[in-house]
Amino acid sequence: MLEQQRFLPQTKLHPPDVGKDVLMRNRLLSVLDEHVYTHPLTLISAPAGAGKTTLLASWMQRSNADGHVVWLRLDSEDNELSTFLFIFLTALEQLSPRLCRHARTLLNNIPDPDQRISQIMGALLSDWQEAEIQPLVIVFDDLQTITDPLVYQGLDYLLENLPPQIHLVVLSRYDPPLALARQRALGRVAHFHLEALRFTDEETRLLLERNPHLNLSINDLNLLQRYSGGWAAGLRLLSLSLNHLTDPAQHSNLIQRLSRFDRYIFDFLAEEVLDDQQPELRQFLLETSILPELTPSLCEAVSGRQDSQQLLDEIYRRNLFLTSTSSIPPVTDYRYHDLFADFLRQKLQREKSREYIQELHRRAAGASPSAALAVQHYLAGELWEAAVTSIIAIGRQQLQQGFIQIPSHWLEALPAQIREEDPWLQLFVAVADIQKGHLMDALPRLEKLLPVFSANEDVVDGTIRILLGLSNAYLASGNLEQADVAAKRMSDLATTPFEKVCAYVSQLWVAYNHHQWSQVDQAIGNAMEIAQTSKERGAVQMLAQSTNQELLLGSLGTEAFEQYSLQILAHFGPEGGIIEAGARLMLSAVHALRGELEAAREAGLRTKEISEQLGGLGWQDVSTDVVLMMVALAQADYRTIEQYVQDAFSRKVQSAPHLRQQGRYHYAQARSLWLQGQMNELREYLTQIPDIALPARDVDLRPVKKIISSWIARSEERFASAEELVRAVVPLYEGSPSLLLGHPRLELASLYLAWKKPELALRELRPILDHLEKRNMPGIIAAEGRHLRPLMNLALKESLQPDFVRRILAIWADQEQAQPVTVPTTGATLTPREVEVLRLLAEGASNQEVARQLVVSERTVKSHVTHIFAKLNVSSRTQAIACARQLRLM
Repeated sequence: MLEQQRFLPQTKLHPPDVGKDVLMRNRLLSVLDEHVYTHPLTLISAPAGAGKTTLLASWMQRSNADGHVVWLRLDSEDNELSTFLFIFLTALEQLSPRLCRHARTLLNNIPDPDQRISQIMGALLSDWQEAEIQPLVIVFDDLQTITDPLVYQGLDYLLENLPPQIHLVVLSRYDPPLALARQRALGRVAHFHLEALRFTDEETRLLLERNPHLNLSINDLNLLQRYSGGWAAGLRLLSLSLNHLTDPAQHSNLIQRLSRFDRYIFDFLAEEVLDDQQPELRQFLLETSILPELTPSLCEAVSGRQDSQQLLDEIYRRNLFLTSTSSIPPVTDYRYHDLFADFLRQKLQREKSREYIQELHRRAAGASPSAALAVQHYLAGELWEAAVTSIIAIGRQQLQQGFIQIPSHWLEALPAQIREEDPWLQLFVAVADIQKGHLMDALPRLEKLLPVFSANEDVVDGTIRILLGLSNAYLASGNLEQADVAAKRMSDLATTPFEKVCAYVSQLWVAYNHHQWSQVDQAIGNAMEIAQTSKERGAVQMLAQSTNQELLLGSLGTEAFEQYSLQILAHFGPEGGIIEAGARLMLSAVHALRGELEAAREAGLRTKEISEQLGGLGWQDVSTDVVLMMVALAQADYRTIEQYVQDAFSRKVQSAPHLRQQGRYHYAQARSLWLQGQMNELREYLTQIPDIALPARDVDLRPVKKIISSWIARSEERFASAEELVRAVVPLYEGSPSLLLGHPRLELASLYLAWKKPELALRELRPILDHLEKRNMPGIIAAEGRHLRPLMNLALKESLQPDFVRRILAIWADQEQAQPVTVPTTGATLTPREVEVLRLLAEGASNQEVARQLVVSERTVKSHVTHIFAKLNVSSRTQAIACARQLRLM
C-alpha cells in the first residue's frame, strides 16, 4: 500500500465549509432528517452541479452531526482497492482509531487485499461492534470516480451486514454499480435523483434575492427558473455573471439568451465569470487548476506568485467555486469544485501550449508534499526518468515491508517501451501477480528477471524478492528441487532481518515438503532467533504468518516455541493483530501437546477471536482448529468437533490452506463417531470423503480413509484386515510426525490389544511412550480419546513409563470429574471450564472477579461468556442465569 507515501489533504476527509451565501434548503434538509437515520443507505445520484455535496454539508451543519459523520471525498486516484481502503480507514480514524483498529492491522499485515476484501470488511464490522459506537453516518462523496469492482464488492458486503447504528450516504453523478435490488426490496435504501434536488420557484427567488444588485423582475425570475430547471450550479454561476452587469436591461438580455441550462451553459457562464476577473487572478486560476488540492506553497511553486495565500483568500471570498474544510482563518487547504476545475483545465489546454502545461506539472512535482503525489505530476509533465525513479523508490520501500501496491495507472501512464524494459517495473508487476495468487503468470517473468538482477550487486533486495517469488511458484507447481535452489540463493544474499526470515521460511517449507525434519527444525530455529533478537515488526510478522502447530513436533521441542511466543507477546503486547495471533496459536499448541487442555483451549479461542476480528485468517484458522479439535477429542466434546468441521467445509474449504488440510477435519469427525460407537454413521461418513491423492502428504486423503476403514473392520472383528490397513499407512508417517491424523503405531497397539495380542500391543506401544515422554507430549495420546484407556492400563501394569502414563490417565480423569454439559434446547455442549464460568456468573461475579478466581485474563473470560451465550442462545446474563438454573448448575 501507499500508506507511508500517500498525501491526504484535509479536504478529502471533511465536508466543505458551508458559506454564508449558501441557501439553507429547509425542505430537503427535513427530508434528510427523516431518511438518513432510518435507512442503512441513502443514495443521492444527480449530475454534476446539482448541489449534492452542498446539500449534505448543509444538513450536517444544521443538525450538528459533524461529530458523528465520517466523510470521504473520492477521486480517480482512489480507484484501486488498496488506495480506497487506505482513505476509508484514514477517514474513520479521524473520528476514532477504534473504528478500524483490527481492520487497519489486517490491511497492514496482508500483501493481497484484493483477495481478502470480505475479510477486511468483516474485520471492520467487528471493530464497529467492539467500539459500541453511537449512530454514525459515513459519506462517500463522488463515488462515481470509483470503477474498481472489488471496491463495490467490499461495499456490498458492508451494506449487507451493516449494524443498525451505521448509515451510509452515497453521493454520485449516477447510480453506482452496487447490488441494490434486494436492499430496495427490503426498504433499506432512500434514493434521491435530480428531480428531488432541483430548486423550486421559491428557492430560486430566495437565492437570487440575496443579491440586492440584481433586482430581477418577476418575468425574469420565471424565465430563469424555466430555463435552468432548478440547476444549482447554473443558478449560482448566473448570479455571479449577472452581478457585474449594472443595467437591469442587460440582466434581462442575458437571461433571454439562455434557452436551457446544461454543461455547455456552465462553460459559457464560467467563461463570463473568468473573464470578469483581473488578469493576474485569471492566470492564477488557470495555472493552479492542475492541482487536485490547493495550498499556498503548492500554488506559489506552480504560479510563481508570493501572494498565493492572499489570492486563495480572495477567490474564496468571491465564491468562485472554491471549497475548504473550514471557514475559520487561516484556511490553507482548498479545492476547486469539480465542474469549475474541469472548465479551468480545459480552458488552460486551449490557451496554453502542451509544453507550458507540462512545465506547470514539473513545478508542482518539485513542491509536492508526498512522493506519490509527485509521481502523478511527473507523469503529467512527461518527466519519465523522474517518474520511474520515484516509482522504484516507493516500490523498493514496499518490498522491504513484504508487499507491493504500485497503482496500475502509474505504470500504464508510462511509455510502453520504458514500462516493459525497466526490470524494477517488471518486478513490481510480477510481485503484484503473486500477491493476487497468480503464481504461474508471474513465474516466466521472474525467471527472465533473475539473471538481470543477479548481475547487479546494488539491487540485492530485488534479487531476494525475485527468489522469494520463484520459491513460492515452484512449490505451488510441485518443483521442489528448483524451490530449494531459490531458497538457498536467498539465504546467501539476505542481509536484513526481514530478508533472512523470508529466506528461512522458504527453506522451511521446502524441507517440510521433502519430509526433512532436521532441516525444518534448523530453519525455524534460525528464523525465530532472528525475529526474537531484532524485534523488527516485518520479520516477526512474516514468521507469524508462516508457522503452524505441526512445527512443534520437530526436535526443537515445545520449550523453544513457548519461550519465543512469550517474549514476542511481552514485546509487542496484546495488540490483536497477526503477531499476537501467531504467538497465541503456538502457545495453544504447546499446552495441547503437554496435556494442559484448558490452557490450550483458552489460548486457541483467543486466536480464533483475533481471527474473527480480522475477518478470518485462513492459514491460522486451520491450525487453530487442529489444536482445538485435539482438545475436544480429549474432553469428549464431540459437538464442538462437529461445529468446527461444519464451519470448515461449509465456508472455508475452498481456500488453499483448508484444501491442503482436509484430512485433519475428516479424521477428527470420523474419530468422534468412532469414539461414540456410531458405526453406521461412520460407514456413511467414509463414503463422503473424496478420493484426493496429490503428492503432498497433507492433501492425500488415502491414509485417512485407510485408518477409518481399519476402525470399521475392527468393529466387525476383522482384525487381520484392520492390521493390513494400518500397516499400509505406517511408512508414510515414520520420521514424519503429524498432529490430529493419528499415530499408526498407536493404532496398531490398540488394535492388537482388542485382538487379544497384548505382547504385540506392548511392542508397538513401548517406543511411542518412550519418545513422547522425552518430548513431554502426553497430549498426543490424550487427544486420541479415552478409548485408549485399556491400552494405558496395560502399559501401567507392565511398568512402561508409569509416571508418564499416569499423567495421561490423569488428564482423562480430570475431564471426567468436571463433565461437559449438553444444552437440550440447542444441542451444544458447555465445556467444563464454561460450566465453571457460568456458575460464577450465576453467583453474581463480574468478568474481573471470574478472571481472578480462575486465574485467567479478563479477555479470556469475555471470550468464554461470548461462547456461553451462543451455546445457550441467549443475549444477556439474566437469560444465561435462567438457563443455568434449568440445567441445575446452581
